[in-house]
Amino acid sequence: MFKKTKQPLKIKNRTEIINDNSPFSFVESYKTLRSGLSFMGFQDDVKTIMITSSIPR
Repeated sequence: MFKKTKQPLKIKNRTEIINDNSPFSFVESYKTLRSGLSFMGFQDDVKTIMITSSIPR
């Protein structure tokens, strides 16, 4: 799923998701999601991932 590239990715408008001031629960949720996605082992290259929440707005 996450292939190593020989050239650095050219990302425009990159946003910092986690920093030193982020709440602990947010940081842990992000790390859990990131780990889950990396261990899913997609067969094909994935360009889009849709994430939903059970919490209503």
